[in-house]
Amino acid sequence: MIHQFKIYPEYFRAVLERRKKFEVREKRIGQPYCVGDYIYLYEYDPESEMYTGRIWNGYITYVLDDKRFCKENFVIFGICEL
Repeated sequence: MIHQFKIYPEYFRAVLERRKKFEVREKRIGQPYCVGDYIYLYEYDPESEMYTGRIWNGYITYVLDDKRFCKENFVIFGICEL
């Protein structure tokens, strides 16, 4: 499965620099996140309310969906560049 997300510039830079290797996202009904799924991060500038045109492609390496560690209706997953 492929998941597409917008991401703010400061977080996008951290992903590009390999300092941020995870995503925290709201669960989607009918679209569970699974190891091996592809993700596309689209850099989005909230000030201009526009996408910058920069895209990062990767895949999910780990999924943490445990009520003890995640807010209700949220999941944390590890990411790796393609």
